[in-house]
Amino acid sequence: LDLRAMAVLARLSRQWHPHCFLGRSTRSFASALSSACAQRAPEFLAELPGFVVVNKPHDLSLRSLASWVRQTLPELKGLALSQTPGQLEAASSGAVLVATNRGTSLAVRELRERHRFAELYIAIVRGQLALNDTICIERRLCQPSEGSTAWRLAGRRIEGREACTLIRGLHHGHFNGEPCTLVEMRPVTGCRQQLRLHCVAIGHPIVGDFVHDVDRRLDFCFEQPLEAPRLMLHCVRVRVPCLERGDTDIIAPDTLTPMLDFVDAPSSAQESMTLMSDAAVDGRTRKLRASDCWDAFAGGLADGILEDSHWDSHPNVRRSPGPPFGPADWDERTRRYEQRSAGENG
Repeated sequence: LDLRAMAVLARLSRQWHPHCFLGRSTRSFASALSSACAQRAPEFLAELPGFVVVNKPHDLSLRSLASWVRQTLPELKGLALSQTPGQLEAASSGAVLVATNRGTSLAVRELRERHRFAELYIAIVRGQLALNDTICIERRLCQPSEGSTAWRLAGRRIEGREACTLIRGLHHGHFNGEPCTLVEMRPVTGCRQQLRLHCVAIGHPIVGDFVHDVDRRLDFCFEQPLEAPRLMLHCVRVRVPCLERGDTDIIAPDTLTPMLDFVDAPSSAQESMTLMSDAAVDGRTRKLRASDCWDAFAGGLADGILEDSHWDSHPNVRRSPGPPFGPADWDERTRRYEQRSAGENG
């Protein structure tokens, strides 16, 4: 079996054995990897009126997590727990907020729409990304095609959903012998697979992302796939403002940093605070950005102007049947079309 098959079997069995990961021979790296990738049970990080914050292990679906919360807390037995959109997917891990009543769920949804619900993720991406520079990615995302579960990057400005992510490089290091970068990310919007796709958009996919690793934008960027036991994406911080008891800031244990062999000094934590601030996301999306002259003029970038600029040109879809056909000497469709046109004009 290859390493990818081993990883699939480990996910199915909910156990990861360090002997299956043969990429590095050093004992320290193997021990750190086995301890970080071991399947853990969920644990509560905070229990507050209206919601709980749980440290979710990787490869655990949100529906299973809600069932675990309902079974663990007797007072929630029989309640339908609300899950706000845009949170962790099954493959990733870290802090996740589960609302215990509909009022809190609606309040969190409103905070998300106003970009005041802040989540900070860390991830290990392939390649060496510039450190300490905040990158704003605003590539739109499209829903999966029929029969597929993979979202994709939009090709035009009017296609798909608006999405925005802030990314900052923290450390350079090696994972399984390949140069990688530990980054922190804050999703401004809440589309599914947003963090995965925006990392692909800048040419640095997340390690362990086998859904988008075959994207054509990554052709010739890497010589071979980089195997990993899990998706290297983890939510380390959640900030919920003004929910009955004021601002709530929850920090989850960091499980990805020990898995990277660093080659540089750690960055300052002050930059993380800046990334979590409201000023970092103000005006990032058009929904909450005041329209200016550049957006409003004919041919500008406003959502209401769709066909007055060269990047919004739509293909001219002809009716079928209709021209262009071949020469009338050998294409009967052209002769019939010319006869029909002559009759209409006559």
